[in-house]
Amino acid sequence: MYKITNCIKCDLAFSRKQIVNGFGNPFASIVFIGEAPGATENRYGTPFIGKSGKLLRVFLKNVGFTSNLIYITNVIKCKPPQNRTPSTIELCNCKPHLIAELNSINPAIVVLLGATAIRSYFDIYELPFFVSKLAGKFIYHQGRIVFFTYHPSHILQNPDKTLDYYRHFDKIKWIYKQLINPLF
Repeated sequence: MYKITNCIKCDLAFSRKQIVNGFGNPFASIVFIGEAPGATENRYGTPFIGKSGKLLRVFLKNVGFTSNLIYITNVIKCKPPQNRTPSTIELCNCKPHLIAELNSINPAIVVLLGATAIRSYFDIYELPFFVSKLAGKFIYHQGRIVFFTYHPSHILQNPDKTLDYYRHFDKIKWIYKQLINPLF
C-alpha cells in the first residue's frame, strides 16, 4: 500500500500538522477521491472525518458501501491554509502521489468528488471548471470507469442538490454491481 511519510514539494509541508494518506481497503475495487484534508483530517491524519466526511459516509452507507469495500483519499495530502482551493502548483506536486496510490490499489472504478478532484485527475488546470456539467455521468478512461459527482461539502452548502446526490450514489452502486459484484 502506497503511503507518503514525508514530502516537501510545496509550501503546504510547512503549514500542515501531518500528511493525510488515503484510508480503506488497499485492494478496493472502488476509490473515492476528494480535494484536500480539512482541519479535522489534518489533526487526526485520516481523510473525510469532518462534516463532509460524515455526510459522505451517510451516502455510502445508504447504498451499502462499507469501509472494507472502498478506499477514500484526496488529490492533495496536506491541508491548504484557510481551507482554500489547492493551487495548480500544489495539484501538480501531489499528482505523482495520487497516481502511485491508484496504481497500488488498481481500482476498477474511480469516483471523483468535486471540481478539484476532476481537474487534478484529468490535468485540467485552467479555471473556472463546473462540476454540474459532468455530475452524475461516467466515462471509461485508461482502463477504469470514472464517475463524476459533487464533493460532499457542496451538498452541505447546497442542500437542494441532496436528491441528485442520492441518485448519483444509486448509479455508482449500479455500476459496482455491473462490474464488480452482481450480488451486491
